[in-house]
Amino acid sequence: MRVAAFREHAPLAGRGSELARLTGTVRLSADRVSRLIAVTGEPGIGKTRLLREFAALTEAAGTTVRWGRATEFERHVPFEVFVNALDDYVGAADPQRLAQLSDDERALLGEVFPALRTGRGGPVGLVDVERHRLYRAVRALLEAIVPASGLVVVLDDVHWADDASIELCEHLLRHPPRGRLVLVVAFRPRQVGPRLAAAIQLATAHGQAETIELGPLPFDEVTALFRDDLKGSARRSLYEESGGNPFYLEALLRRPLGTAPAGSDGRRAPDLALLALAAELDALDPGVQRVAHAAAVAGDVFEPELTAEIAGQDPATILAALDELIRRDLIRPSAQPGRFEFRHPLVRQAAYEAAGAGWRVGAHGRAAAALGQRSAPPAQRAHHVERSGRPGDSDAIGVLSDAAIGAMNSAPATAVHWLRAALRLLPGTAEHATRRLILLGLLAKGLGVTGRLEESRDMLHEVVRLLPADVAEQRAQVIGFTAMIEQLLGRHAESRALLENELRSVAGRNEAAAVILKIRLAAAGLLGGDFSADRRWAEEALAHARRVGDPALTAAALGLCAAATPLTGADGDPGSERLHEAAASVDALVDGDLMRHLEAAVWLGWAEMYAGRLHDGVRHLERAIGLARQTGQTHLVTYILMSLGSTYGLLGRLAEASACFTDALETALLTGSHELRTMALTQQCWISSWRGDTDTAVLLGEQAVESAARIQGWYSLIARAMLLQARVYRGDAELGLEAFIEAAGGSELPAIKTMARPSIFELLSMAESARGRPERAKEWADRALAESGGPDVPAPTVFAAFARLAQANATLSADPSAAARWGSEAARAFTEFGDPVDAGRAHLLAGRAYSALRDPDAAREQFDQARILFEASGAGYYLTQLDRFGVRAGRRSGAAESEPGAQLTSRELEIARLVATGLTNRQIAERLFLSPRTVETHLGRLYAKLGVSTRAAVAHALDWIERPPG
Repeated sequence: MRVAAFREHAPLAGRGSELARLTGTVRLSADRVSRLIAVTGEPGIGKTRLLREFAALTEAAGTTVRWGRATEFERHVPFEVFVNALDDYVGAADPQRLAQLSDDERALLGEVFPALRTGRGGPVGLVDVERHRLYRAVRALLEAIVPASGLVVVLDDVHWADDASIELCEHLLRHPPRGRLVLVVAFRPRQVGPRLAAAIQLATAHGQAETIELGPLPFDEVTALFRDDLKGSARRSLYEESGGNPFYLEALLRRPLGTAPAGSDGRRAPDLALLALAAELDALDPGVQRVAHAAAVAGDVFEPELTAEIAGQDPATILAALDELIRRDLIRPSAQPGRFEFRHPLVRQAAYEAAGAGWRVGAHGRAAAALGQRSAPPAQRAHHVERSGRPGDSDAIGVLSDAAIGAMNSAPATAVHWLRAALRLLPGTAEHATRRLILLGLLAKGLGVTGRLEESRDMLHEVVRLLPADVAEQRAQVIGFTAMIEQLLGRHAESRALLENELRSVAGRNEAAAVILKIRLAAAGLLGGDFSADRRWAEEALAHARRVGDPALTAAALGLCAAATPLTGADGDPGSERLHEAAASVDALVDGDLMRHLEAAVWLGWAEMYAGRLHDGVRHLERAIGLARQTGQTHLVTYILMSLGSTYGLLGRLAEASACFTDALETALLTGSHELRTMALTQQCWISSWRGDTDTAVLLGEQAVESAARIQGWYSLIARAMLLQARVYRGDAELGLEAFIEAAGGSELPAIKTMARPSIFELLSMAESARGRPERAKEWADRALAESGGPDVPAPTVFAAFARLAQANATLSADPSAAARWGSEAARAFTEFGDPVDAGRAHLLAGRAYSALRDPDAAREQFDQARILFEASGAGYYLTQLDRFGVRAGRRSGAAESEPGAQLTSRELEIARLVATGLTNRQIAERLFLSPRTVETHLGRLYAKLGVSTRAAVAHALDWIERPPG
């Protein structure tokens, strides 16, 4: 076959400026800040050619380059483009570099990179909504393996990448790795998903990414592609046909003579190029054509053995045909020894489409069978099974189901694809009803955790429709989960109606189902911020659960009752009694029983947080999240993270609280729930304010309020409250106060629920005081005091503590003596509650009051107590406030700030107290749900900070820290 004049191995044409930008970015990465470059352009425009030239120049300059490419027909293989680029590289990485990774990170990374798999099974606790943990591990891996000379990772044809790879790209854009790393992604802009495009746009706005758009080459730039014997008008005609697209021009130049004369039919350049490619293939011997078709089915990079089984030909014939395809430059040897690849993805596409549709079905079936004989994993076979399986084929359905289950935690979007394929093959007969329900349930879960909440809800409604009435408990569980999805969509009325309708249908028929539904109704109220209106549902659920005799169900109802019953602080407090009983019930359950109704520990931990039993709350919530991860109860993970983060925050463990809220935000982004996103942003705003990053806090608060505009509920108000606090801390007290009051229903704040009112009144009092309106500040403080039981409550609750804090702030200028008394009372109450930051705030106000009273010793004592609490908690904002008032001295004795205890973290202080009681490291580890090695590490730091070397000395130092002399 004669081919039109084409210059082999032509130099890169017309991309000098783009090449310079790419190489310049590698030089910029010398400041050890990673960068991303997006190279975009239409098919054949020269993206790959440019990147190959860039890679060659970069490697010649001493920088490591790794290359991966996504492929059109394998777009549902999780993380394939990253595996192609990095697997062999990380497998050969310096063990000392990999030693920087934690055991958990290495286990997580084994989910992606085969080279890091240990054979000991997957990581404990990786669940679908927390796949950001896996993405963080990849980020840590990249930071660990970047050599001093730098690393460039090129990901080509990302428009074909699987969803997991796209999510990972997005994560790396939001959280750029440290080090001399350049990530280059190339894609067709019309085919790339909107999420990645938006992430690149945002990163570009922040100066962390740039985009290089490749357009058609001008005529004078493509002359290097022509051979010298092609002249004048022929060159111009071919250029016009190609539209300046170098690949299309190449295809036209390769076109066999006599096919599709230039300019004869007015076709578009892409169509002409595909026709030219088809003509190249048509010119082959039929046997060679069949090998080309089989190779296109086998994969982007293919091996002769599998190609032979797909083509149904003997290996010798296959090798001869491959030689012919190489001679025609349709395929080329791959970088992987003994394997081959098409010269361009469009050539593979043409070879695939040139095969008959019926032949392709059989070819994929032969590929699936061959891979099955080689014991290839389901994910590798599923691509072929999907294209060859027949309705009712149980083996094909099994492969697709297994592939989906294997992908659910790390790549749930891929799992959704395989589940849909399995359901298409599953007959709709009664004998397959159970299997259909299982697959539909998995599909609903996959849709939910990938942000397609409405589709998930619709699928769950289908599951409910198919479930028979006689499996009432199972129906109740599914309906409870469906109701939660409705809530995540902000459809609270629909959620309640769904639960109440099912409750009416089971009334008098199944008491266990009724308990489950009433628990969900009570929970819906609590999640909406109403801590009392739905208490009757919790009490009725408890009464039913006691009759059913199920300990786990009873514990769940008790936990809800405890959370829904506010504590009064009085003797015989019913809330306290419920709390004691709930804790005893949960603690008596073994993990296997608690797993069935894990909400028991969740609601108990929530109740303990509000009751001031913070350490118990942490213990129960940490147990709950461990079991949720272990059992895949992903619908609970974000709520547990929010509760655990709030409890950590109140305990003064601000760094741990921030980590929880960061995780909660990541899960919210992955699930697409505006409600969860609002909750996480709101709590991040709170913690950032306390830690002193007020600019970030305001930004987070604004994002929370923006997100809350799409929901109507309790957290839309809390978001406004936390934004108001952040603005007050930043010195912008004038902003947001009236807007918050209006959103809360006016000056009486009718939308603010009972349990939150004193703390909100305290915030409003602080805001008014910051605005220089002491009378208005005192009005809010008085309302806080009235609603928390008045000034004479014998055992103040935390709500009364907030009222006293408000009074201290409001009376500071007019009556410092009263402010000192109120501040001291608030400090004692917050200390008893276990809330060191708010206790420190109270000490700070009391110190200011004593300063106004000209009592420097009393002021210094209060300021010293405040500093100890703020430093141990990392409450940077309040440390700045202390410095603002000139409070830099140590204790009354005049000790420096570096005195023992000033730098202990809350966890170290907690361990020191347990050491002082005589517990061993192992006993401490069991008490705090830590590993003995972690306790050992904390103890080593304790020794260093306290300047001691024995456990007895720790106890002595602790006594001095907590009860200083004088």
